[in-house]
Amino acid sequence: CDRCAPNTWQLASGTGCDPCNCNAAHSFGPSCNEFTGQCQCMPGFGGRTCSECQELFWGDPDVECRACDCDPRGIETPQCDQSTGQCVCVEGVEGPRCDKCTRGYSGVFPDCTPCHQCFALWDVIIAELTNRTHRFLEKAKALKISGVIGPYRETVDSVERKVSEIKDILAQSPAAEPLKNIGNLFEEAEKLIKDVTEMMAQVEVKLSDTTSQSNSTAKELDSLQTEAESLDNTVKELAEQLEFIKNSDIRGALDSITKYFQMSLEAEERVNASTAEPNSTVEQSALMRDRVEDVMMERESQFKEKQEEQARLLDELAGKLQSLDLSAAAEMTCGTPPGASCSETECGGPNCRTDEGEKKCGGPGCGGLVTVAHNAWQKAMDLDQDVLSALSEVEQLSKMVSEAKLRADEAKQSAEDILLKTNATKEKMDKSNEDL
Repeated sequence: CDRCAPNTWQLASGTGCDPCNCNAAHSFGPSCNEFTGQCQCMPGFGGRTCSECQELFWGDPDVECRACDCDPRGIETPQCDQSTGQCVCVEGVEGPRCDKCTRGYSGVFPDCTPCHQCFALWDVIIAELTNRTHRFLEKAKALKISGVIGPYRETVDSVERKVSEIKDILAQSPAAEPLKNIGNLFEEAEKLIKDVTEMMAQVEVKLSDTTSQSNSTAKELDSLQTEAESLDNTVKELAEQLEFIKNSDIRGALDSITKYFQMSLEAEERVNASTAEPNSTVEQSALMRDRVEDVMMERESQFKEKQEEQARLLDELAGKLQSLDLSAAAEMTCGTPPGASCSETECGGPNCRTDEGEKKCGGPGCGGLVTVAHNAWQKAMDLDQDVLSALSEVEQLSKMVSEAKLRADEAKQSAEDILLKTNATKEKMDKSNEDL
């Protein structure tokens, strides 16, 4: 028991010998070297079990084996990859044949020298930017497929389910009919308010007309006042004239007395026409005031009746609202626990208000529709902001990549110029050598 049995090998493993497993079609027999396990391959085949192409060849041995085409100046070993034919390149060299300088190296193959150390740092940044760009593009593709609300579809579906449940509760609840009646009362109250508003507008128009007429009457009264003052002055002048007559010539005074007497009669007629005659200005003003007072009294009575009717309807409406049981709707909408008052819960309710007088419904820790909808809206806004930020970063990355490409193109152009100059120098040297 000091050696392997026929067609086995690897005694040194300490766990027993392994089968040779030589390829029957590509080897001369089932036996192999008891130390290396190498089978005896036919020409054109290789590998330990003769299942591969022979050394310095690659491909499928059952189809075709091809010779490795490697540049000896850039390889570590003459054997290429058995499956792909890729040559094994030394550091700084790349390509299927290992005949080009790799990224991060400059020069003309085979004289490849490492680039400046700043290139490595720049290359890491470019790689990171490229990866981030790919991630953003994948995210954008996902958003195209699922839409912006895709990540929050479950939340949106939950909101829709709760809305449907509330609709069912309202449809089946005994409060549905009172709510309908309340809606009718609201419509009737709005109609009453509209009628009262129209009546008030008509009263305002009439009052405006009356005010205009009153202003006209006031002007006429002012004119009469002016005439009265003029008459008063005339009377004073007559008194002075009479006093003067007593002490002056009687004939001349008689003419003056006759003249001023006629003026007094005319003034008296004008005053009587303004005050005592039918359809005088003062009488018309009094009639107008009476009509305005009658209209105002009539409109005031109608307005009070409408107001009392409206107040009665609103009281009836308030009573029906107090009798409604909206606990189920409050729980679904605001997250209010059943039977809880406004002071006993932080979630509020339909009639709850804060200390500042603002309506309170939902909030942190409440499972109502208001809170769920607000959270969904906030998440959508956050997602929208993330998308805008991502697009901004993608635009910045694109700009940086464009700048990097521009610099790379410049470097490439510079390298090509150097290559042309080098080739020209080489041609000159070759020609000089030939001349020598």
